[in-house]
Amino acid sequence: MDFIFRCRLVCVFVVLVFFGKANAQQDKMQDSLGVQREILDSIRRKNRLVDSIAINVHLQAHVSYFSNTFELGENVPRFGTSFFRNVGKKTRVFARLEYGLNLAQGTRFNNNANSKAEFASSPFQVPDPFTQRLAFLGIEHRELGSISFGKQWGAYYDIAGFTDAFTVFGSSGVDVYAGNTDGGWKGTGRADVAVVYRNNFRKLYFSLQTQLFGTNTNYGAAVNYRFNRNWNVGVGWNMANIPSRFIEVLGNDKASSHNLIIGYQYQDSRLYSALTMAYIEDVYRVIEEDNIISFPVYGVEFLNRYTLTPRIKIEGGLNAQWEIKDDTYYNGDYRLLQFYAGMNYYFGELFSVYIQGRLNDSRFLPPRASSDVIIVGMSFDFIKGLF
Repeated sequence: MDFIFRCRLVCVFVVLVFFGKANAQQDKMQDSLGVQREILDSIRRKNRLVDSIAINVHLQAHVSYFSNTFELGENVPRFGTSFFRNVGKKTRVFARLEYGLNLAQGTRFNNNANSKAEFASSPFQVPDPFTQRLAFLGIEHRELGSISFGKQWGAYYDIAGFTDAFTVFGSSGVDVYAGNTDGGWKGTGRADVAVVYRNNFRKLYFSLQTQLFGTNTNYGAAVNYRFNRNWNVGVGWNMANIPSRFIEVLGNDKASSHNLIIGYQYQDSRLYSALTMAYIEDVYRVIEEDNIISFPVYGVEFLNRYTLTPRIKIEGGLNAQWEIKDDTYYNGDYRLLQFYAGMNYYFGELFSVYIQGRLNDSRFLPPRASSDVIIVGMSFDFIKGLF
């Protein structure tokens, strides 16, 4: 019996040793495979041009009724892509390209559709089928902030963008799209040849901007404080130096133009509310092809949007401007005053239909810009991160 018992013990010992070695070898193989996977992933990351890409497409078409006529139009159709590449644990490089589509020749009710055209040299330019909206490259560090170069949304827009969010109308009160352009020359909208630095200290966010045209240099800055998820308040400033070739066209000797803006933004699960107010030293109006005037105004934009159900949103608001001085071309009587209201119905996240209206009580605006309008349209929005 002792002999048999000892034989069993020996067998158990041999089996344990064998399986122990087998498990050890398996663990080593798994560790080796894990290391190989990490090496391969590292090689892939090094050879990959970008770490992530996002694309967006916005298509919006409508039928409008104004001045006793019906017209087919569009509302800022565009497409773009963003690229990101990590170059360290806290640092990444980013880039953005976006183009606008100008396929219909109908009236544009949203100034966001304005192009880069130089307002003083070609105010009656017909837009190309494709226009560049954004094109910039930058680098961002988690603590040191970001700096970007190219055509991009300016510092002034960090505040003005609070109210540039109507479905169709708006964006006329606080001079984002100055001189009937995209604001690129002035720096208030999609700023041309801009260098923008952005950073934050806890809840305080700020941006600094310059535009390096060679012949002239513009500056801008903005500060906003985000109290919590819901409340955000801010102030912005922009100074544009007027090129000498424009001064003669404008018929004055002013070498610069200033904007100052303040605003708030509130957002929760149902309500979006925003108000911006601006001092605009020069609003530009084309009187004739060779006659462009400027004068100072105060401007206001207000927007409220409320979610009734997951499928239905209603919105309303206004845009206004009024002259500060009486000794102007309009003798102080110029006024922009427009009220907007509408409803959107959403079929999921991508597709929606809407009805929007504008009531006008302005003075000295072009006929189509001062008409009462009702619009019925549809919108398609697609945003996708590829990897």
